[in-house]
Amino acid sequence: DSAVVSTLCAKTKIPTIAVGMPINSNARNTELSNKQLSFLKKNFDVVTNEIDLSLIYNSFEKSMSKEFYSELGFANSKSRIRMLTLYQIATSHGGIVVGIVKEYHKGNQSGLIDGYIISTKDVHEKRNHCQQRHMEG
Repeated sequence: DSAVVSTLCAKTKIPTIAVGMPINSNARNTELSNKQLSFLKKNFDVVTNEIDLSLIYNSFEKSMSKEFYSELGFANSKSRIRMLTLYQIATSHGGIVVGIVKEYHKGNQSGLIDGYIISTKDVHEKRNHCQQRHMEG
């Protein structure tokens, strides 16, 4: 999903930064991420970067006492660490975070899964355009 969003952002020709952010990732996932980053860099005018967030995540996990241990909670924390990183990068470039949101349902539980790519341009112009389109229906 993130590959689709990053490619769509790149096709807009709006300056785009794509970031790979492994967190204790297995080799196959890192390889796929690197292939997408290489594809974007080769075929579009996209800035790519990789930031290994494993040390940050590992430090966070170690700081939690055993009473707060939750596998699901830690999985969600990985997404939040990536989100914080993307917002930091976007803000430093006057950009926005563009992402995907998929809704999922499991029993009576509902939640959101998200993936991100950063696109930079005149943020206010784009935000106003999106708000106008939303209001028009």
